[in-house]
Amino acid sequence: MTSLRGFMTISITDIRRYAIDRRTEITAIDSLSGHRCLINVRGQASIVGKDRAFSIEQVIEAADKFEVAATGKPQVLTRGQIATTIRDHFKSRGFSAVSKDED
Repeated sequence: MTSLRGFMTISITDIRRYAIDRRTEITAIDSLSGHRCLINVRGQASIVGKDRAFSIEQVIEAADKFEVAATGKPQVLTRGQIATTIRDHFKSRGFSAVSKDED
């Protein structure tokens, strides 16, 4: 997967696995367009809002913020922070995920 803005690559599969594993909801937010998608605790992804002229993958690829809501107030992470969080979680479990784009 190639990132539109040169950020770290994060796949929908990695986010789904993380959401399921951590029993958390993650909202990917593209600040430029305002598009959002929600990945729930079951790993199911859906577009938030009425505008559906884009795909979930497009939102994930362009997202620059991620709201992670496990318990209490959602934590807002940057693309780099969520990539590191997911990578570290998977690494601690014995498998890898999240790669950095080559320039």
